[in-house]
Amino acid sequence: MASETFDLTGESAAWKLRRQLSHEGRTRYKERQNNPHPDREFLLRAKPKPQFEPERWDCPREEITLRKAAERFAEKVIRPSRTDKNYAYQKRQLFYVVGQWDEDTLISDITAADLAAFRDSLFSQGLTASTGNSYVDEIQRLLTACVELWGVLDSAPRIKRLPAERKQTRIISYEEEVRLLKASPRRLRRLLIFLLGTGVRKTDAINLTWDQVIFKKPGENRGRLRIWASKTRWEYIVPLATHVENMLRDMKAELPEDMDSVFTFIPKRDVYHYKGGLIQKRGIATPYKCKNADFQIARGIAGLKDVTIRSCRHTFASRLIEKNVPVYDVARLLGHQGLSTVMRYAHASAEHFDPVISILDRPLIPGVYDGDPQSRYEGML
Repeated sequence: MASETFDLTGESAAWKLRRQLSHEGRTRYKERQNNPHPDREFLLRAKPKPQFEPERWDCPREEITLRKAAERFAEKVIRPSRTDKNYAYQKRQLFYVVGQWDEDTLISDITAADLAAFRDSLFSQGLTASTGNSYVDEIQRLLTACVELWGVLDSAPRIKRLPAERKQTRIISYEEEVRLLKASPRRLRRLLIFLLGTGVRKTDAINLTWDQVIFKKPGENRGRLRIWASKTRWEYIVPLATHVENMLRDMKAELPEDMDSVFTFIPKRDVYHYKGGLIQKRGIATPYKCKNADFQIARGIAGLKDVTIRSCRHTFASRLIEKNVPVYDVARLLGHQGLSTVMRYAHASAEHFDPVISILDRPLIPGVYDGDPQSRYEGML
């Protein structure tokens, strides 16, 4: 395909190169789309993220304030790739961070020293390292967009992230799993069984529809799930455990044919919005969104205050690794692209390493490992 020529008069050399590479990347992507792999539907693959067309921002560099750049970033970058709810949250967080700066701050005047001073001021307010890093990342993403998308900066200042303390997510033992399921209402119990048996994220599970569930057919070993990971924007396939597939079959038999959502519940009374208007009608199946109150009450009854919904995904991965399943296979089942992320889910118990240490077992040598302490060193000095 012939290369397109751009009129790059008056633009910086770095912007010229970025714009040309962006065009060549989109060209290669279109060529791959026109010649797909024959097994494309069955491969772990990435969904294309929204393509942001490079565009010049016709505004003098001296007049671009941080707040003005944030408004454009929210409208041009955040909104196209988020739902309305997520867009409102991301925009609110962005403008909270920008509000910590002076309204007249120009983006061309922001340096790495300014970012470091801003980070230190956040920590002085009592924020944790992870929260402070996320706020600094918001500013850095904004400055990167000014460089790569709009060309109003030649380079974006960067600072090193501070190491944040990562708390290890607690896994659930089999005995604790039974207690948690007994303490859960039916709508939550089915969701927990599904999460523990598939390792799917909670958001992807509650948004699951029946067209993503492929039940076992004659001649096949088991059913499948086609999961669209909203976090990583990947679609991957998860085989269904027998007890999970049987549960899904029973759930589908109970629902009307026009219900697309997999996880539903039937309200026992009409539910109204506090401003008026009927939200849920009694006796009619409604998609189940798993409110936090349901899980908090269940774990309190079961005596598992430190367990979260996220623990189901970690438990799924840890149980597979303890059964000597290769880490690469666990990564594929979790929908990860690499192996580094999946290692955070591997919380093997102490007993899991007993066969490994048994390799070093050997009988004691008389006079070296036992007996008189002086005799241990005979022949060694």
